[in-house]
Amino acid sequence: MARHKNSIDHNRIDKLDKDFDGYLHYKDWDGKLLFLLRIENGQPVKRYSGLKSVASNSNATVATANSSAGNKKVMVRPVEDPHCYIISWDWYQDCYYETEESTEPYYCDAAVVYNVETVEIPCPPNDGGDGDGGGGPSVDPDECLGVLVFATGQCILDPPETPCTLAKNLLTNGDFKTNFNNIISNVAGSVEKGYTFKFSNNTFTEKTGTANAIDLNITSPVDGWFHNHRQNAGHYATFDMDDVGFIYQTYIDSNIINISNFVTGVATQYGTYLLKIDNINAFKAFGATNFSTGIKIEAIRSKFDDEIGIGIFSLGLDQKKATELALLKVLGSTSGLMLFEGNSNQTKWQARKKVLDEIVNTSCN
Repeated sequence: MARHKNSIDHNRIDKLDKDFDGYLHYKDWDGKLLFLLRIENGQPVKRYSGLKSVASNSNATVATANSSAGNKKVMVRPVEDPHCYIISWDWYQDCYYETEESTEPYYCDAAVVYNVETVEIPCPPNDGGDGDGGGGPSVDPDECLGVLVFATGQCILDPPETPCTLAKNLLTNGDFKTNFNNIISNVAGSVEKGYTFKFSNNTFTEKTGTANAIDLNITSPVDGWFHNHRQNAGHYATFDMDDVGFIYQTYIDSNIINISNFVTGVATQYGTYLLKIDNINAFKAFGATNFSTGIKIEAIRSKFDDEIGIGIFSLGLDQKKATELALLKVLGSTSGLMLFEGNSNQTKWQARKKVLDEIVNTSCN
């Protein structure tokens, strides 16, 4: 919403923005819920027969924002019908604040749409038309969202890849493996090296940094990036906080093509690792909490370094294990990120998690 200045006016029920995520509620004329479609990246991915009530146990201060009745309208054009409609609705959204004096919420629930009303109207002319109202809007509709399939919900796309399936698919992507091997070989090099990439045409763009840093210079949407940390140069054994912060920066700059396919990687003298966004809402909150200001960035860097020190000096871990544990501790269970560790020949990416002060494998389906 922030990207579009909190306006959804340019969306149509049968033509949604590519970055539209949420739910469409389908009801009968009496307001009874028929089913819902979950929308990801502007496409329907799952159909639900109804909603289960969810109770909140939060002790935080909560405020509810409401729309003015009937102030949202969108034009709808059915796929095989020249008629057009106006749809209006109301909405509300619960936002949570740490205290009553707080001016910025730390989390907001998804907006809930209700009181949906549909009224048939004359269709506007096509672009460049004669103005007689024939033909309807010139936008090509998505037949999966048209009025004529409201009652069926049958036109559902395959769900996007999960972090686990994406990690498995990378094992068979020859270009990914070849270029990742390049950064593995470069761990012993004199400068850092990396790649940005797009899966649509499997293009990998090489980036060369300095002895102690690399600027991937992402100025347009990508499906991910990976780079190496040089050995014996005081570099971290896994992803560091600057790497995690750059994932967040890539997201807020709108330079991620598809969250479901986005992945980042790092190669060090201790191993190879991937980070994958598993929960975008959790990741957005984690990023805003830890990477939105210079002071916050310095704080999470210090926390990461402190945890590495605890692992080495208090738990007796080696550099590799101490850094892995520190990374998982700082990310916690609410960062929305999943960590994978690869074997030496890239034949397996194993999901990892923290249990107390131990690093264990986690199931990946």
